[in-house]
Amino acid sequence: MARAVVVGHDLGGGVAQILATTSTDRVAGLGVVNGVCYDAWPVPLVRALKATWPALRFLPPPALATLLRPALRTLFASQERAARFLDRFVEPWSRPGGPAQLARHLRSLDSVYTQTVAPFLPRLDLPAEVVWGRRDHQLEPGYGQRLADDIPGARLTWVDDAGHFVPADRPDVVVDAVLRLVARA
Repeated sequence: MARAVVVGHDLGGGVAQILATTSTDRVAGLGVVNGVCYDAWPVPLVRALKATWPALRFLPPPALATLLRPALRTLFASQERAARFLDRFVEPWSRPGGPAQLARHLRSLDSVYTQTVAPFLPRLDLPAEVVWGRRDHQLEPGYGQRLADDIPGARLTWVDDAGHFVPADRPDVVVDAVLRLVARA
């Protein structure tokens, strides 16, 4: 049976943890980059948006994009880097149907999934890399440390000059971690 190295950021980090703990025979390595975990999510920014989902779905797409840009900007350590990515990040929500899609997405967010697999993280027997931006004020660095501590043999890489969007802030560090993970797997 083929095995894969799974790496995820944000919600993808939660998906990677779920795959690693529920499909151990299919996962050769686990990478989490500022990923949702435990009961640490939805993060405060998303909780605030989630509370508005009934009204959010009726916003005109350009108004939603205008609302999201400054909120997402705070998740970057560098405003220069934020400027390069923000349009791509808000684009899916900026087109017709985007606000309703975002409202459905927000409604579905629930930490029960990562809380359910958390007790199984210490049982993992695979290479793991955790990469965490120290300037993530939403999914705080303590969660990165906890995740690395709970996964046996996990290597933790701190990124001092990155916020939540480490793959955008410091893609070089993420690439190095993924290459290490693949080599170990």
